[in-house]
Formats: sequence, structure tokens, C-alpha cells
Amino acid sequence: MKIGLSLSIGYLAGRPASKADKCWLSILGPASQGLSWLKSMGIGWIELHTVYAQTPSYEITKSVEAVFQAELRLTAHIWLPTFAETNCLPDNILLLDRILRAGNMEYREVPVVVHGHKPSGFPSLQEAERQTVADIQNLFRCLRKLDSPLVPVFELCRRKDDAPIGNTYQETCKILDLIHPTEPGICWDMGHSWANYLHDKQEIMPPEEFLDRVAHTHIHDIGPGDRTHGPLGYTGITIEDYVTALVCTGYEGVYNLELSPTRWTGFTTGQSRKSVEKSIIVLQEVVSRTAI
Repeated sequence: MKIGLSLSIGYLAGRPASKADKCWLSILGPASQGLSWLKSMGIGWIELHTVYAQTPSYEITKSVEAVFQAELRLTAHIWLPTFAETNCLPDNILLLDRILRAGNMEYREVPVVVHGHKPSGFPSLQEAERQTVADIQNLFRCLRKLDSPLVPVFELCRRKDDAPIGNTYQETCKILDLIHPTEPGICWDMGHSWANYLHDKQEIMPPEEFLDRVAHTHIHDIGPGDRTHGPLGYTGITIEDYVTALVCTGYEGVYNLELSPTRWTGFTTGQSRKSVEKSIIVLQEVVSRTAI
């Protein structure tokens, strides 16, 4: 059973600066203590959230070291570089590649989640789509040239004003078909699917062509204030149906919780910790029940 959890880099690196870093520190305690507790709860994978171009290299290094020292596995959420001016990989993606190669654990394929570009940054929706396709193709090409363990996966995003490219099942599949017939895979954000179903009247379940290409997951509910990345069980997201659909395709990737306790207005620190714990338990029970 591959259960993961997204954690902020500043928290993992022991340099809590952002609101998310400080929130996780209050909920879990220092990183070594928090990772130990999460491991005891059955978490086996930690997703670095998020590696940006401006993320200090020291924090990337220290956060990965913390995960290694806890003997946990790694996935990552990164930004999609724009390759308009250069064909070189940005320094922080190269750094992440080097750290993984030098690590004391064997890494063959490490999912790194990317969003499509936002249309607001381009003259038209079509240009944003074209640049998204080109940049993911270049990202794949550069990583493949390095024989890197990093494998980009394209995330299904929530449908809203100025949403990144790829916010419906059909559009996500269309973008992937334009990139390559078989790659990249999809990061199925189940919480985004649930929000799109409730608020945008999209289909609740994805088509087979979508399910067949899922290579990673983000899992969360809608929480307080109708905001995504809430704890499981808050609105009753159909996690069991989603996981069952994946299992039937032979999915063998990580079931990754992507929770944002900073959005849980009205929760005390103790309630937030209990909600994280409950989310882990609920997901484990669902995966166990649906396992073939």
C-alpha cells in the first residue's frame, strides 16, 4: 500500500518561514518528529511541495535529506519551466536530480507533478496551450537526456477563473495526446475532480482514456469555506469510487494526500492533527478495501 503526504519544503528543511511551514510545525512538531509519527501511521512517501525556481537550494537539499533520514520515499511537485529562451533545465530541477542520484536509496522513477500554464500569462488560450505542450515536451527531453529518475506527470486542475491549462478530463487527455501518444502520465487530483463535479457540473468519473494514463495522485476533500485541500470526510468526496476505478486499471502508484491545513479555518491545532490522522486512516482503509 503506497500512501503519501505532501509537506512544505521549509518545514522539512527546518526553516519554517511560510504560513504552510509554520502550520505543519504546529501540527507535527519538528520535521524529524513529524516524519517519524507519519511513518508510524503508515505514510511511506513524502511529496515535496513545491520546488520553485526561487526555492533556496539549501532548503531543497535539507528537505530531501530529512526524508532520506526518516527512511521514507520521495515524490515532488515542481513548477513548469518555460523553455522559450533556453533549452537548459533550471538549476533547481538539476539539483533535485543530483540529490536523488547521490541518495542512499534506489530511485528509478520519481513522479514530479507539473501544472499547465495559466492563460493570463499569454495572448490567448491557444498560445497558453501551445506553450504548455512545448514546455512539457522539452522537460521530458532534457530529463531523458540525463537519464534522470525524475518523471513529469501532468496534473488535472480545478476549473475556475484563470485555471491552469488542463482542468477537465477531456482537456487533460487532449494536452497529453499533443505531447506524446504515451507520455507523460496524469496526476489525478481527486479533490479537483470532486470540486469540478460539485461546482462546474463536470462528470463525476473520468473516462477510461484518462484512467489508463494516471501515474500519480493528489487526494483531498473540500474543506471549510468551500476551499479545496480539506481533510477527508469533510464533504464526503467519493474516494472509494475513485480509488476503485484506479485499481481496476492496474494502478500501482502512490495515493498521495495533498492537505492544506492553513485553509481549515476554525480548526485548532489539535483538531487539525486529528484531521490529518483521520485522513490517513480513511485513505488506508479505502485502499485496503479496494485492493484486488
